[in-house]
Amino acid sequence: MTINNKSVTVIGLGGMGSTLASALLKAGHKVTVWNRSAEKSQVLVAEGAILAESPAAAVFASSLTIIAVVDYPAAHAVLEQEEVAKALKGRTLAMMSTGTGEQAKDLAEWVQNQGAEYIDGGLLSYPRAIGKPSTGMLYSGSKLAFEQHAQTLSAMAGAQQFISDDVTASNTIGLGLWSFYFGSLAAFFEGAAWADRIGNMNMLDFLPSAKAMMATLVDGMEDAATRISSEDYSGDQASVDLHLHGMELLSGAYSAVGLPAKVSNAFVDYLHMARNAGDGSKDVVTTFNALRQSQGKLDL
Repeated sequence: MTINNKSVTVIGLGGMGSTLASALLKAGHKVTVWNRSAEKSQVLVAEGAILAESPAAAVFASSLTIIAVVDYPAAHAVLEQEEVAKALKGRTLAMMSTGTGEQAKDLAEWVQNQGAEYIDGGLLSYPRAIGKPSTGMLYSGSKLAFEQHAQTLSAMAGAQQFISDDVTASNTIGLGLWSFYFGSLAAFFEGAAWADRIGNMNMLDFLPSAKAMMATLVDGMEDAATRISSEDYSGDQASVDLHLHGMELLSGAYSAVGLPAKVSNAFVDYLHMARNAGDGSKDVVTTFNALRQSQGKLDL
């Protein structure tokens, strides 16, 4: 069942919370807001938001409350006030702050003890992308609550996904996805630095070619996922040994001109792990097996 009530509350009006509230307003929702520093609400009130006089009044105003304070301890500090805890009963709380799976589990248990539903959200973008159809958001926790409020939540991130009733999942999987993002961004910086140093090409000119290379990356990820799932490491495209030869040439080229290549060198280390496991002739995706079976130490 989807709740058509367009009333929603946002607590915490920093960069993230303010942008979430603004996206909800633009989607036509009745938005109640509260922040410890009331002056942060002025722009949103001018856009049509309702400023609650207290966090308890804010929670009471809507069936769904989104909390976007700095972290889980800050959320506890707001929510565990007696009147706020009472107001939660029969409502849904969606947590949008950064933290660990254990912190999400602890908060979910406390919220449920107040007679409320809990969902944990993990935004897969910077605030500038909030409200776009392509923006990703992971949710875990109460599937019923997510389904009831999915229409409202989609105003913040159109490519939302409920991944598990295990409330820790959005934090856990989100950590892996952000690791992928930051590693990719660092690799882009390394490539752009090479183009700038050797090719005298600025980053704006390098960008179109880098974006075109994304198609190769996506193809590689899809091939890797298929091969890992089917345990096909036949090496009919490019083996670990072949990749290692090419990557060591690349690393040497960077070193020769005084440029760091830490992302590429990390991949070289992973390739050595796969070779040392006896998989040099297999497809490069077997590197994943060497990585996931490691115990935190590189076997080089």
